[in-house]
Amino acid sequence: MTDATVSIAMCTYNSSLYAGEQLESIATQLRLPAELVICDDGSGDETPQILEKFRKEAPFDVRVYKNVANLGVAKNFEQAISLCSGDIIALADCDDIWRRDKLQWICGVLDEHPEAGYAFSDGELIGPDGTSLGGRMWDRPPLRQLQRGFPPEAQVCSLLQLPMITGATMAMRSSLKRFALPIAKYWIHDYWISLVAAFVGCYGIAIKEPLLKYRAHASQTIGLHKSPWERRRASFARRIEPWPEHIAAFQGLRERLLGDVFLSSRCKSHELELLEQKLAHLSERARARSSKPLEKYKIILAEALTGRYQRFSLSWWSIVRDLCP
Repeated sequence: MTDATVSIAMCTYNSSLYAGEQLESIATQLRLPAELVICDDGSGDETPQILEKFRKEAPFDVRVYKNVANLGVAKNFEQAISLCSGDIIALADCDDIWRRDKLQWICGVLDEHPEAGYAFSDGELIGPDGTSLGGRMWDRPPLRQLQRGFPPEAQVCSLLQLPMITGATMAMRSSLKRFALPIAKYWIHDYWISLVAAFVGCYGIAIKEPLLKYRAHASQTIGLHKSPWERRRASFARRIEPWPEHIAAFQGLRERLLGDVFLSSRCKSHELELLEQKLAHLSERARARSSKPLEKYKIILAEALTGRYQRFSLSWWSIVRDLCP
């Protein structure tokens, strides 16, 4: 599939500070895309002017769509992906910097693995000013396990435990649109796409090379700018997880997989059972958090003995968190 056409789906929102540098890194790729589809989610800064200037000067087709109403990250990416016409669709955040061989490398990997649905890579962490933070995305838990590989047979189980794929590093085959769109409620786009792909047998390929510079800054909507300690401290400060949303999200995944014969026929029964176990685990954690102390401890102990904290949450950390008032 060396002659595959490549689209880039990019979303922007008040991105004037960094968009120019990212667009330049796309324009200087060794393998240029056939098109760049940009969906701007109602920016109120200079982003529209930056995009229009780039559209006129780019060495490939650039289409810019301006949302009348703010869609949010997931739905804006859904829109951008749906508007792409290429055989391969690379996702792009507006604040990163691509390595010159990013498209060439990731398309080459998909060419080598025609049965794979998508590929994704590691990235070098940089600060707001572009200086290196001296590490990579996969250095941080829980992504560190990707350094040891991402075997196809374990991807459903791994992704049911936690999200592992960063959309900014992902390129997917356009055939995945049939399975993954529209993105269900309560999901972020990269987690949803990677999990649906795993269930229908379109596994992902992990590329250990850092094919982009991933910018960590306080204003990004989703990102890795907080340390594990900061994330855990914030988690304790919130005390209560949005359990109804978590449960509804995975119920929505089950409905999508089982409600479409085309999708369900591609799913493996033991992996669908894992999804049921995930839902049972979430329900028990939610029940524990809403129970009185003695009953809560009984529920958590019983749930710990099933092994589901280890398979579907962060093991002892999640247990400790649920035990706290």
